[in-house]
Amino acid sequence: MHRYLLVDGARYHNALARLYARNEVLEVEPLYFGSPWHSAADLGPLLVSTDSASALFYEIETSAELRASAAVLESRALADVVASHLRRFNQVTDVSGAATLLRYADPQVAWFWLHSYDADALPAVMGPVTRWRIAVPPSALLPQQPRWHDFASAPPAAQSGLPAGLLGYPQLSALQQAYQQQLKERLYCWLQENHQTALSVLPEQTRDNWFNARLADAEAFGLSTERSIAIWCELALRDGNDFAGNPQGPYRRWLTQAPRELPATPDQRLQHYYRDRATAPIRDDENHDRLA
Repeated sequence: MHRYLLVDGARYHNALARLYARNEVLEVEPLYFGSPWHSAADLGPLLVSTDSASALFYEIETSAELRASAAVLESRALADVVASHLRRFNQVTDVSGAATLLRYADPQVAWFWLHSYDADALPAVMGPVTRWRIAVPPSALLPQQPRWHDFASAPPAAQSGLPAGLLGYPQLSALQQAYQQQLKERLYCWLQENHQTALSVLPEQTRDNWFNARLADAEAFGLSTERSIAIWCELALRDGNDFAGNPQGPYRRWLTQAPRELPATPDQRLQHYYRDRATAPIRDDENHDRLA
């Protein structure tokens, strides 16, 4: 049985240089080599072959950075067979016919993606990989001890065709969940850095639900950019969760008092409002009793 490390080059900063600098024998196969994304191979999936006693397998157990950037694969197949199979997922097609890059080496994406397949479909996805070991994605919103999950599969009788290369509706839903989780993490870290006191008003156990509700509100409002969603969450901390819907709130007053024609899209209007309020920046010592 061979053990491999599947590393996401975008998550593991300066991955190739760090791997090549290690004082051990490694073979690193950038899975974007020979593809249209060759120039970004260092930021794509990297398949690392090494001795089963490599310190890398110890480090992934103890390093939060590596756990968030890599998965452990087991296979009876040699590295070139595993690499050939994984390359099928570099670009996948969904049920609408749209092609997209799949971040299958990102453990958080892979967690949701692999969970979206039932027991009958998973073997075709895993191919020659008999075990795909991923750290359960931690949440900055609700810290917990590291936990691991093994996706296990017997190799399929035939590996040609790969029907799982088509993303169905369950897979699209799973990838959207992965994006939403990563977005919440980024929003939380940004608010923690810039508005820590305001954020601390939210009880820790309610924060995940609060972010879920704000993302749903932002979607219902028509926001489509990450910057606008970040502004939405920031304003909700300051002016209350219903800041945009409250007839007596500052946003509605701004709409009625604006002396010029307003931008056409919800994103543009919200960002315009935010710029107009730049002279009154959010302060952590303001009253946030409207968050409940």
